[in-house]
Amino acid sequence: MYRRVASRLRALRARSCTGESARFASSSSGSGGIFGWLTGKRSVPLPPLDIPLPGVILPPPLPDHVEPGKTKITTLSNGVKVASETSTTPAASIGLYINSCSIYETPLSSGATHLLELMAFKSTRNRSYFRIVR
Repeated sequence: MYRRVASRLRALRARSCTGESARFASSSSGSGGIFGWLTGKRSVPLPPLDIPLPGVILPPPLPDHVEPGKTKITTLSNGVKVASETSTTPAASIGLYINSCSIYETPLSSGATHLLELMAFKSTRNRSYFRIVR
């Protein structure tokens, strides 16, 4: 290994003085790439990634700062608070937050939080976990 490196360094020094470019196994030789020996064809060099392709229109750049959306909070007559945001995307999302935890349970409502967790994130007799999540 040492001899190979030393011979490459000598060749590089000799060619850099004469102005020739050194070609080693690691440089592109135009032999067809990795599978050139299998297909028998030469590989076509790809254009550099920093030059745009002809006929391709680039989109305008995004602004540096985007103003966050305004959240509108309304309270329904039964006390449920609804937070809404306007969105330009064709998707909708719903989130449900409940002030429920074992700390809020009374002896009469003991286990309600556990039941809610099972119903929200597990399967039922008629609906599988996959169908609920989907």
